[in-house]
Amino acid sequence: MKTNFFKKLFIKISKIFGYQIIDQNQFVSPTLEKKLNDDLSIINDNSIVLPLGKLK
Repeated sequence: MKTNFFKKLFIKISKIFGYQIIDQNQFVSPTLEKKLNDDLSIINDNSIVLPLGKLK
């Protein structure tokens, strides 16, 4: 139960600082609330390319 709390807290802190997290076990991005087979890029904001990272 404590690990779930810390996981949610870490995700919220990451969102505040603008970082994107990718859960490689389940292939989801909890900060973007998308699965990795969805389009992760946001038009006119940022482009996320796997496995290379994020371009602004």
